[in-house]
Amino acid sequence: MNDPDSKLQKVLTVDQLQTAALDSQAAVPYLYGQDDVHGVNYCLDTVIFPHNIALGAANDPELTKEAGRITAMEAARCHMLWNFAPTVAVSCDPRWGRTYECYSSDPEIVKNLGRAYTEGLVENGVVACAKHFLADGSTIFGTGPDYYPGRLIDRGNAELSEEELKELLGIYQAQIDAGVQTIMISDSSVNGIRMSEHKELLRYLKEDMGFDGFLVTDWNAVKTTSAETYKEKIITVINSGILKTKYKNLFQLLIIEQHQAKEISLSFCWQLNWEYDLAISAD
Repeated sequence: MNDPDSKLQKVLTVDQLQTAALDSQAAVPYLYGQDDVHGVNYCLDTVIFPHNIALGAANDPELTKEAGRITAMEAARCHMLWNFAPTVAVSCDPRWGRTYECYSSDPEIVKNLGRAYTEGLVENGVVACAKHFLADGSTIFGTGPDYYPGRLIDRGNAELSEEELKELLGIYQAQIDAGVQTIMISDSSVNGIRMSEHKELLRYLKEDMGFDGFLVTDWNAVKTTSAETYKEKIITVINSGILKTKYKNLFQLLIIEQHQAKEISLSFCWQLNWEYDLAISAD
């Protein structure tokens, strides 16, 4: 989207959706999210930054925070207030195709640069989304899931010791301390359990680490959980503590249906209050 007319149309579309949401009976604001992972690349004349692997090579937290600040300012001018960034994966195997999204294979560098970038976003009015919790860069070659043919490492399984888990969790603790509002859950496994249904780690993130924002799945991750039917997958994900999914609109309808059937809790309504406060404050 590199021409002015297309840029204007996207802004108008988001504004129209926001107006429709606020004029509806529920009056819940609309929160639009997308990947401004190295700048606002859908808009003409914005700053396009190097990918994280290059920012990691520079290893300059102030420069990385400035990249977050500029991205936030330009995204806000386009009325896009939720950025699916930063990626705070620690790259452990260069055969992983998303290694370029990582700041480093050194957890300390990832922690410091990820925190700086999030501060740049949050301090300038954009919602940050740290991803992908947890250990997306630590998966073992050859463990890629069968439902993604040809992927030998991406979305596979990470076998981690308690010490390794603690080190990776420290990166997300830095994100929480920096004010990150949302966290995207990895469509991969840790010690054999898909992260989208890893109740123990998701509970630890919320209760022990103090994360009070909301969790969102990665793209299509609901489909990869262990439950048999789509309806059962929805129940599994929601009851694991995830309140948003990057999937089809059917998700919201099934939430209501399954709550009425007492298969899931009403905790997802908490998200609506959070989203209303956030959208109003960012208006």
